[in-house]
Amino acid sequence: AASAPKTWTNEPTLVLVMDGMGESYRTMQAAVDDSDTNFVHDLMGTDAERIRQFPGQAELRSSVGTRGWREAESVYMVEGGDMGRLRPIWKRWTEERSPPELYNHGFHDMESVGALYSRMSSSIFGDWNTCGKVMGLAPWGETWAGKTNGERGIARYDRLFSGSMGYEECDLSVDWSAVERIEAMGPINAWDKSWGKRGDVGGENEALRRHYTSMAASIQNDLEEAILGLAKDLRKHTGATTLCLAGGVAQNSVLNGILAREAGFEKTYVPPCPGDEGISLGCALYGAHLLQTERGLLGKQGGGGGQTQDSREIDTRNTQKFLSPHLGWKYSRSELDDALEEFSPWIESTHR
Repeated sequence: AASAPKTWTNEPTLVLVMDGMGESYRTMQAAVDDSDTNFVHDLMGTDAERIRQFPGQAELRSSVGTRGWREAESVYMVEGGDMGRLRPIWKRWTEERSPPELYNHGFHDMESVGALYSRMSSSIFGDWNTCGKVMGLAPWGETWAGKTNGERGIARYDRLFSGSMGYEECDLSVDWSAVERIEAMGPINAWDKSWGKRGDVGGENEALRRHYTSMAASIQNDLEEAILGLAKDLRKHTGATTLCLAGGVAQNSVLNGILAREAGFEKTYVPPCPGDEGISLGCALYGAHLLQTERGLLGKQGGGGGQTQDSREIDTRNTQKFLSPHLGWKYSRSELDDALEEFSPWIESTHR
């Protein structure tokens, strides 16, 4: 969340963070109880009392020691590009249904939208981190539904989620019976076997291929439905006109396009590093902000008695300079012209 708006905007912005799992409630609450100010988290300070949490704080607090919880989806408001005004306003937690000591912290059984999407990725391709392939496979659900023995198949299965997410109410949960039923309809991690030799699309593999495309179409549709509903409701209740996306789910470009077109925000921004790589950037930017605050650099008086340029504006300008949508350095027009001139004997270029 800290890296997303800081790289782009000074406007009041709603930051929607969607990932497989975030920090644990247990760790955050322990820091609060121990008055540990070295660990910066959403439950510290007075803002924590105003966060809409699902489940609520009372249930979370009473379950410490018996049930574990991790962040699923979180929402923040930030104004003026000021890191100090990045405040959490909404958070959904996912229960640790498996012991966190297991491989990947029991991620396979969590109920965040990102975790279930990753589970479907693992079921189809044998890799929980190939969600991009699932997204690309999803549109084929409709196509392959009519390719099985000349009979109409199922473009996508029933919903894998039940309930919905909203600003004031949230009862979204995974329908585990539906998940297990769908996974039992075909072998796990056998996508390669759904194709014949040299990519042959015919024969007995059609049914298996249709099964996997229907799985992909189902989870993609459920993701879009859940997040679009939440985004619309957040806009309605907060009045925000700019939406900024972060977390691994923000790498789902199909979802991003739907949010940009249908959620109703004037602007929708996806930072160049929405996934785990954004964590280090966010920590660096937040740390820089705290250091500037401690050293009195924000709004510091100049030597002549006049107000110097706000250092947070300097930060925003600099991050916009070195961060481009392509993850690399943002080159100036003169640098681009020099590079094109160097290779002009071998290439033709057109300026737009």
